[in-house]
Amino acid sequence: MTSRARNGLAVLLWGGLAAGCGGNSNGESGKDSGPDGAQVPATGGGGAANSDSALASDGVTDGNLGTYDYVLRADSVEVDENTLILSLHGTFDLSSCDNAKLSMAGTPLTLLTCGADLVTAQAPPSGGGPVVLSIDGDDLDPVPLTDWSLTVSQVWSDTIPDLSSSQGTDTFNVRFRADVHEQSLQPGALPTSPEPVPFILEKAVSSMSWNASGTALGQASTTSGTTNALVPFGSAYPLPTGSFLWGEGYVSLAEKKLYLFLVGNGCEGESNCSGLMSGPTEGDCSTYNDTANHRPDSVFDLDAEFNIAGGSCTDPFVTGSSNGKPITGTRTSTWSFQTTYPPDPVPAP
Repeated sequence: MTSRARNGLAVLLWGGLAAGCGGNSNGESGKDSGPDGAQVPATGGGGAANSDSALASDGVTDGNLGTYDYVLRADSVEVDENTLILSLHGTFDLSSCDNAKLSMAGTPLTLLTCGADLVTAQAPPSGGGPVVLSIDGDDLDPVPLTDWSLTVSQVWSDTIPDLSSSQGTDTFNVRFRADVHEQSLQPGALPTSPEPVPFILEKAVSSMSWNASGTALGQASTTSGTTNALVPFGSAYPLPTGSFLWGEGYVSLAEKKLYLFLVGNGCEGESNCSGLMSGPTEGDCSTYNDTANHRPDSVFDLDAEFNIAGGSCTDPFVTGSSNGKPITGTRTSTWSFQTTYPPDPVPAP
C-alpha cells in the first residue's frame, strides 16, 4: 500500500528490530539499558523457584530443620506455550500419578506424568496462579506462576520525499507468564533468585490490530485488521510474509527488569501491510541490544510486587533510504501492564 509494504513483508516492531530483517532496513537498535554481555537463555519456558514443604522427617540431621529422611518439595514451574504442557520440578518420590493431584489457581489440572522429580500436566491456555501438588492428600507449598497482561498502542508516521508518506496506529494486546519467585534449593538454605527467567506469549489470548493509510506515487491506500498468528519461538529469519505476531523475553530478578521483544506484521493479503518499522536508534524509549539473541528488547522496571508502571515514549523507528531517498519517521508508544499472582518474598530461615 505504501512505501512500507516492500517485497511482501512489513514488520512492525515495538522496541526495534535489528537491521537486515527481511532485507528491508538499515536501522540500528537501541540504547543500553541492559548488562554488557548478558547471556539470555533460549526462550520458551519458565524459571526456577521453590518452597519448603517437609512431609517426612526422620533419620538425617540438618542444622536448621533437625532430622529428616527426605523433604518433599515443589521447586519451580514452567509452561511450554507451544504445547501447553506445564512442568513442575521438585522432589516428589512418585512412580505414578495414582496418589497425586495438581491444581493451578484452585482449578484441577489433568496430570500427564508423575516421577521422582518432575510432574507434568495439561496447562490452561492462559493465566497464572499458585500451582499446588497434593501427594496422598497432603499439599506441598504452592509455586506461584505470575501472569502479565500488556496493552500497547503505537501511533506512527513516515515519509520518503517525493515518493510516499504513511501513518497509522497499531495496538498490541498480549499476555505472558513465568515463575519468578525466589528459590531455596535445600532445607535451611537462604533463598536465591533464578536468573534469568524466559517467557513467550500466551498464544490463545495475544493479538495485534492495525489501522494504516498512506500515499505512494500518487496512489492512496488503507489497511486494517487483527492477527493472532504467533510465530513459534526459534523461527529463523527472514520472517514470514502476511500477518503475524511474535513476542518473547525474559525477567532479570537481579536487576528487577523485564526485557521484551515484540513484533507484529499487519497485512491484508500478502503485500498490503501496515508498515516496516526498524530501530529505534535514539529517542527516549528504553531498549537493550540483545546480542546473544540478535534482537533489540524493550526494557521495563519491575517494582517489589512485579508491577510495571504505565508510560509512553517516542523514537525514530525508521532510518535508511529507499531508491536513494532518506526514510524518516517517528513512533509514539503508550503502554499499560497488569500483574496477577506476583510471588511473595521467601523469608530467610
